[in-house]
Amino acid sequence: MLDPLSEKLRYGRDAHSLAGCLLHEGLMLSQARFGNVQLMNWKNGCLEIEAQSGFGDEFLNFFKQVYFADVSACARAFRKRSSIVIEDVTTDQQFAPCCEILMRAGVRAVQSTPMISSGGALVGILSTHFPILHRPGEIEMRNLRHAAQVAADALILIRVNGGSSSDAIDASLEIVRDSQDALERTEKLLLRDPLYPSSPSLTA
Repeated sequence: MLDPLSEKLRYGRDAHSLAGCLLHEGLMLSQARFGNVQLMNWKNGCLEIEAQSGFGDEFLNFFKQVYFADVSACARAFRKRSSIVIEDVTTDQQFAPCCEILMRAGVRAVQSTPMISSGGALVGILSTHFPILHRPGEIEMRNLRHAAQVAADALILIRVNGGSSSDAIDASLEIVRDSQDALERTEKLLLRDPLYPSSPSLTA
């Protein structure tokens, strides 16, 4: 029997509606007003915001695209393939170049959780943002990871246009290969940059 979130996502017609559904779930789990869902654009090698809540043009334009070598929470979550929590962005040195924009947007804390399918494909990032110092509890983070995985599986099915299970597995394996290639390229770039992590341009 499908859990309630899986039941909702079954009816996602496209990536945009699915991202919106995941964002709604993430905001409820985090009891947050601010958040976004970024999906991978493998052609351009970056994360792109597909759904958002609470942000104005300044934030959205600044964080329109996130590259793998960036040092924002979502970029770190991509590279580590695990959730990143920053309970105070003002004390995180890597956020210094964009701290003013975050503060003007009303953001003091953030968590970013990768959308990783049951087959290991990383397809995006779910982030929720908080106006005060905040560290989510383990139950909250576990629920966010579950929601992100369910959404990742649903997105892969959407991308194969409702194809068979074998089509979904093939699509998942292709995304896994793409993500591994991107990580390898990023690691090589970072190894050549002696000033990392302070030098890469920041996007969130």
